[in-house]
Order: sequence, then C-alpha cells, then structure tokens
Amino acid sequence: MHVLGIDAGGTKTVCLLADERGSILSGGRGAGANLHAAGAQAVEQVLRDVMSEAIGDRAIVPAAICLGIAGVDREDEARIVRDLMRRIAPQSRVLVVNDALIALVAGARDAPGIVIIAGTGSIAYGRNAAGDAARAGGRGHMIGDEGSGYWIGREALAAGSCPTPFCAVSVRRSPRRSIRSTSSSNVPSIAADLPAWC
Repeated sequence: MHVLGIDAGGTKTVCLLADERGSILSGGRGAGANLHAAGAQAVEQVLRDVMSEAIGDRAIVPAAICLGIAGVDREDEARIVRDLMRRIAPQSRVLVVNDALIALVAGARDAPGIVIIAGTGSIAYGRNAAGDAARAGGRGHMIGDEGSGYWIGREALAAGSCPTPFCAVSVRRSPRRSIRSTSSSNVPSIAADLPAWC
C-alpha cells in the first residue's frame, strides 16, 4: 500500500510518496497551487506534475491521498478541488483539508496545539484537548493575510509611495545597501528591485 501527502501553498507544492510503514520513498516539487490565485486548471496541472514526479516509474496507484491546500476553506472550494482530484486519481481515497491542518498534525500529531503559517499567505490554526479547532487569518491577500510575505511586500511598497515629497523610507538588506525614496514615482523601480533585497 502507498499513500501520497501533498502540501500545496501559494508559492510551492510538495508531494511525498510513502509506504504502509510511513517511510518516505520519493517526492515531487512544483509551483504554487492556490485556487484563488492560480485557478482550478492551473492547480490541477501542478498537482498532476508533483504526483507524477513523486510516483515516478513505479506501477502503483496510491490507496489514499491527503491534500493540504491553502485557500480552500469553504465547501464550494473544497468540492472544486475534490472534483479535480477525482479526475487525477479516480481510484484513490482523497482527503482535502486546509494546509494549516497538515502543518498542525505534522508538529503536534493528535495533541492540542497551535500552528502559525507566515508564508505567501498567513494563518493561525489551533486545536484544544477536546478536538475543537479555531483559526484566525487565512483570508487571502485581498482581505487580510497580515504577516504574510505578500502583506510585508505590499506594506513596503505603500511606505515607499508616500504622497508627499518630504517622506523618506529606507528598506535595508544589509548595512551596506539602502534604497531611499522621496517620490511616489520611484515605486515601480523599487518594486522591480524587491527580489534583489530578499
């Protein structure tokens, strides 16, 4: 028996193939697979690619697949992802959950705990001893995601686009490198330079 575990986030997707003892046999890695940002067709292709890479040339059909995916919390969203997983792996049992849950289980197993994800997006998710769960954040970049990579970049750009000529913003990577902006017209060049700072 073989199983696949998939962690699909906004920036990257990782798929691991394991045997019945839980030993990791191989893995696959691909682009982000956020339903809201990429759309169902792109998510399906990323999932196909990482699963194919993880399975490789083995003649196996996974008995079960657990997909933890960012941006899938409402029933209609989960249904879309379950439908595309049925197309990809029709013979496998599939469980679709929020990626915060798989992170919590990876760290706390069945014990109570809290996980905070601050990646492309952000979410805090916790579970008490009675099994009751709660979350904060994880609402996407249009509504919130405070503390996420997207939010940090947006805040840096907003600070750098101060509407008065008297503003000065410094974003530093190291003591030797600093960029200052005194005009909102510099925002496009600042945005283009952001990857060099990261």
